[in-house]
Amino acid sequence: PYTTLFRSRVVDDVRFQNEKRNVRAICGDSSGGGVFVRSYGFEDSEDGAGGGVQLMERGILDLKALLTFTGPLQGEVLKIVSKSMCESVALVHRKNFVWSDVRLENFVLCPLDAETEFEALRLIRAEESGAGDVLLRRIQQGLLVVKGIDLESAVQTGSALRDISPEIIAPEQVEVLSRGELSSGYSGEFRLDLSEDLIASKRADIWALGISILHLSTGKAPLTDGLNLGLATRAVANFDPDSEDRDLGLCFVRRGNRAIYNMLCGMLQIEPSRRPDVRILILKNLTF
Repeated sequence: PYTTLFRSRVVDDVRFQNEKRNVRAICGDSSGGGVFVRSYGFEDSEDGAGGGVQLMERGILDLKALLTFTGPLQGEVLKIVSKSMCESVALVHRKNFVWSDVRLENFVLCPLDAETEFEALRLIRAEESGAGDVLLRRIQQGLLVVKGIDLESAVQTGSALRDISPEIIAPEQVEVLSRGELSSGYSGEFRLDLSEDLIASKRADIWALGISILHLSTGKAPLTDGLNLGLATRAVANFDPDSEDRDLGLCFVRRGNRAIYNMLCGMLQIEPSRRPDVRILILKNLTF
């Protein structure tokens, strides 16, 4: 298959070793399981400073950046992209891992041939009028496919989380953090050193996946688009999936895509046990 090789440098040695170990455990061979970018190996730092380089398939644009060209995704394109996202999460869960970082930035568009890559990069770099329409058309045609990246935060189910992203934080995680100091307006590093009380759960991944797909559907981050955990925890506490506000609620999605609406209703249940397995969500709502 066509790929452009990309050298991704990771300075932090712990994160580099985590990525190396998780890619091998979850994706197995270099194919990325078909739903993550292809990985061609890792090179440890030669100067002994730690970290290293991952040789990987190049993604030309992440999904959050895609929204700046296209605006909210709708119709068939939204279903195609959502299904790819769900399949990436499903692979992680099938290997008994929790991804814990299911953000739009961790899904990228990968071209299937050199012509598509050249066209897409030209449009993106020039910020040409109509670039979004072309990118959406290539997604529908299957020439740009969505794949996951960045598995360094993944941990085995039931173990302590390594870190968390405020923009996708789940209600049950807020409940745990509210008992400590991290809930009071935290605005420092994007990633957090967490207590062992915060346990990795597939249900939290499902919530994060739902928040990310809702973001794609409305074009706006449902909880917070920043790094402030305090803002995120308050947003979760006030989150109303039935809000008529097109930026936050599902009502806007319901009018435009019933299948996505039905799926998000399951993903965004406040009670974790009521969120279905991601494979069931795919079968019920995203079969073509």
